Amino acid sequence: MKPDDKRTRIINAAIKIFSCTGYAASNVPSIAKAANVSVGTIYHYLKNKQDILNVALQTTLANVNSELTTIFQDNESIEGSYNALFEASSLFIKNETITVHFLYGNLFNPDLDETSIQSRQETTKLLVDFLKKGQSKKVFIDSGLHTQLSLLIGSLFMLSNFYWLNENVPGESAPTMNEINHLKNQIWNGLTVSQAYF
Repeated sequence: MKPDDKRTRIINAAIKIFSCTGYAASNVPSIAKAANVSVGTIYHYLKNKQDILNVALQTTLANVNSELTTIFQDNESIEGSYNALFEASSLFIKNETITVHFLYGNLFNPDLDETSIQSRQETTKLLVDFLKKGQSKKVFIDSGLHTQLSLLIGSLFMLSNFYWLNENVPGESAPTMNEINHLKNQIWNGLTVSQAYF
């Protein structure tokens, strides 16, 4: 096995452990067990649990930021950007529920280092710039950016929680496509001056 494969396995295992157990309750031996490596192997690649958290977060946000950059560059219209953003987010949430749950629980973790904080700020800036552009083009209501960011991202994180519950709690069901489309419409209608249905 290549060294990079082991490091990737460790990071993926940590994301799952942090997501399901919580960062505070997790430890390096549990991550090693989930990654099927020795504790010594983990310390060969990463310094400690805090380092694992930061590498996991930075790796995940690098992918998110790359996707957001592509979406906003490839779509001229606000509606096109919104559609692409919602579709990509929905797919990410559905296919990477554990990773999204990890983000939800750790974006403001007090153990984040400066690089992780900068990665988070880059994500926020990409989304805020999109909202500002929508306001300047008179597509989005000229209201507080924190409110619109909360509406957009808060709704998507709640969607991810429903998927996570479906995967981890017996008897819970995932949202239907109809419910997801309703959410897409309601977020858009909350952001815009005139209502529309997709």
